[in-house]
Formats: sequence, structure tokens, C-alpha cells
Amino acid sequence: MATIGHYYVEKAAFAAKQKGINVDALIRIAGAEMGRSVSQQQRVSDNAMTLYLNLLASETNDAFLGFAQKPVPPEYFRVLLQNLYFCENLADAIESLKLTLALADCQLNIEKHEQRLTLSLHHAHQDPDHFILEYLLVLIHRLLSWLSGQQINALSGTVTYTPKGYRQEFSLLFRCPMNFNSQQNALIFSQDILRLSMIRQRGEFHKLIKQFPLIVMRYPGEEQLLDRQIHQLLSEHFNQHKRLLTATDVAFMLDISTATLRRKLASLHTSFAQIKVELRKSLSIKLLAQTEAPVEEIAFKLSYSDARSFSRAFKQWTKMTPSAYRQYSSK
Repeated sequence: MATIGHYYVEKAAFAAKQKGINVDALIRIAGAEMGRSVSQQQRVSDNAMTLYLNLLASETNDAFLGFAQKPVPPEYFRVLLQNLYFCENLADAIESLKLTLALADCQLNIEKHEQRLTLSLHHAHQDPDHFILEYLLVLIHRLLSWLSGQQINALSGTVTYTPKGYRQEFSLLFRCPMNFNSQQNALIFSQDILRLSMIRQRGEFHKLIKQFPLIVMRYPGEEQLLDRQIHQLLSEHFNQHKRLLTATDVAFMLDISTATLRRKLASLHTSFAQIKVELRKSLSIKLLAQTEAPVEEIAFKLSYSDARSFSRAFKQWTKMTPSAYRQYSSK
């Protein structure tokens, strides 16, 4: 199960804190809260981090989480992804990324030399800890793999600084040799990737947009892991039928026994219950914030026995009642 280090939970909130936003509340709501004795080794799930980043973007009214000199419209990344749908290959996709990034005061340079493709990035935003820079470089890398359906690994990379206090976490981002204190912030690939075709269909783009920025949290290839498949099955079934599947349902759909399902998930350091809780949490927050459905109806849709049970669980996650959160999100 992919997890994110506490370092990035803190650094993602830098700009929001500067604007006086109650970041601690957002961390609790997203389930990204750490224990009292916070350790840099503590980690949160990719789904919790995705929810947290979306909450930050909403609260700052900025797709760049408050870091942008001039707020970037919240729908910016949706437009960036939609533009990619019309590309035929990765060469087209990279040119599309270059044009769309320029709209957000980000400059993507493309250099070809001796069968190497260098993608260097510069932006004009306040980013003292390089969070947005790393976020965008990771996004570009993950998108190239997702669009082509192949695990594309960077040959190497360079940054103009030296990561301090999070070197191990930094190494997990790109998983390639990195040179520090260099002339530019860049990732280097084989030029062969430019000829790779786009394989994704429109429906897949819709899913990617709905789940964004989950793609940034996961290294290419991890989406094939069983916990990802189960989360996707639960999410898709809920969207279609407004009902959550049980472990027995999922095991039947995967053509394995519930015992095998339990054992395989344990090997990934997770469980069906944990996956279901994370999905319930994100769905409940979405339903409370974006609909006027009564709490009783939401509780029923999320397979709780009654509204009381749902309210108790929601308060345990967020330290807020469903009605208090609905009022908070409508501000």
C-alpha cells in the first residue's frame, strides 16, 4: 500500500498556513493526522493524502495549494488532463503539458541530445521548500507512464538544491540517480518514449480527473496491486449503484476466496476494512460538502446501520459531526 511521509503533509500546508487557514482541521478531516510524538518516519495513506491536498486546494481556492503568486483556478488540473486526451503520442503530450503549464507561470523546457530527452521545469511561485516544483515534476513523470500504459523510468534527474531532512523520502519520488546543486530542475529520459502511443480512453480520463491527484501519489505500476484494484471496484460500484460491496462480493468478483483476499491484503500491509474505511471517509466528505442529502440518507448509502453509527464514525475520523462539517465546508 503506497504511503506518504509526514514531511510532505507538513510542507504541502506551508502556503495555507501563511494565509491563516486552519490546516490542523484539514489534516484531521483527511485522516492525515499523526500521533503526539510525530516522527519523520510516520506515514499516511495515498488516499488520505489525496483528500488532504484537495481540501487544501479548496480552502486556498488555488490549484497550487496557495503557493501561486496569483491563484491558479481550481479547475486547472482538470483542463490539463482533458487537453492530453487529444494527443496521439507522448511527444504530443509533452508539448501539451508545456503549453498548459505556461498558463500557470510554469516553464517546461524540452531538450533532445544524444538520444536523451531532458524535461526541465521552472516556475515563478513562492516555493521555499520546493514542494510545488517536486509535485509538478512527479506529476509529469507519472502522467507519461499512465498515458502510455508502460512503466517509464527516468534515467536520471537534477535539482538546483540539496534535499535536507527528507533525503530518503525524496529518493522515493523518482527512483533514479539524482544530482543535487545542479544548474536546473530536470528529469532525463530516453528519447524512445516520444514515439509511444496514447492508450487511454475517454472514460479512463474521467476516472483520473475524479481521483486527482491520486496519480501523483503512486509510482507507475502500483495501480496493478490488489488494494488498488479493490479500491477501484468499490468506488466504481458505488458510483453506479450507490452501494458498497462486501468483502465476499469482492472476493467473488476476483474469483478468489475471502481467506485468500484477506491474506493477500495482509501482505500489502492493509485490509479490506481499512480500504473500505478510507473510501467511506472520502465519499462521506464529498456527499456532505457537495449535496444536500440528509445525514440519514448518506448513512444508508454508505452501509451504516443508522445515522447515529455514521455520525459516530465521522466524528472519530474528523473530530466534527457531519452537520458541523457541512456547515464548515459551506463557508
